[in-house]
Amino acid sequence: MITLELNFKNAISGKSKRLSIPEPVDNIDELTEALDTHMVTYVQPVLSGSLVFASARLVNREITELIEK
Repeated sequence: MITLELNFKNAISGKSKRLSIPEPVDNIDELTEALDTHMVTYVQPVLSGSLVFASARLVNREITELIEK
């Protein structure tokens, strides 16, 4: 499963907060539009005024079965 992880830092305390957006789109043109939607949907409701954007990364967690059934 691929997720887009957004990291924010609290300008006052120095602590960070990570938000994961599941299954972001692959196409960069769609990503820009979808990211704007995701920011409004997922990010704005949970951010306090002192949090600032720090970094973003795509994480691909593939599941590999170790034991065949």
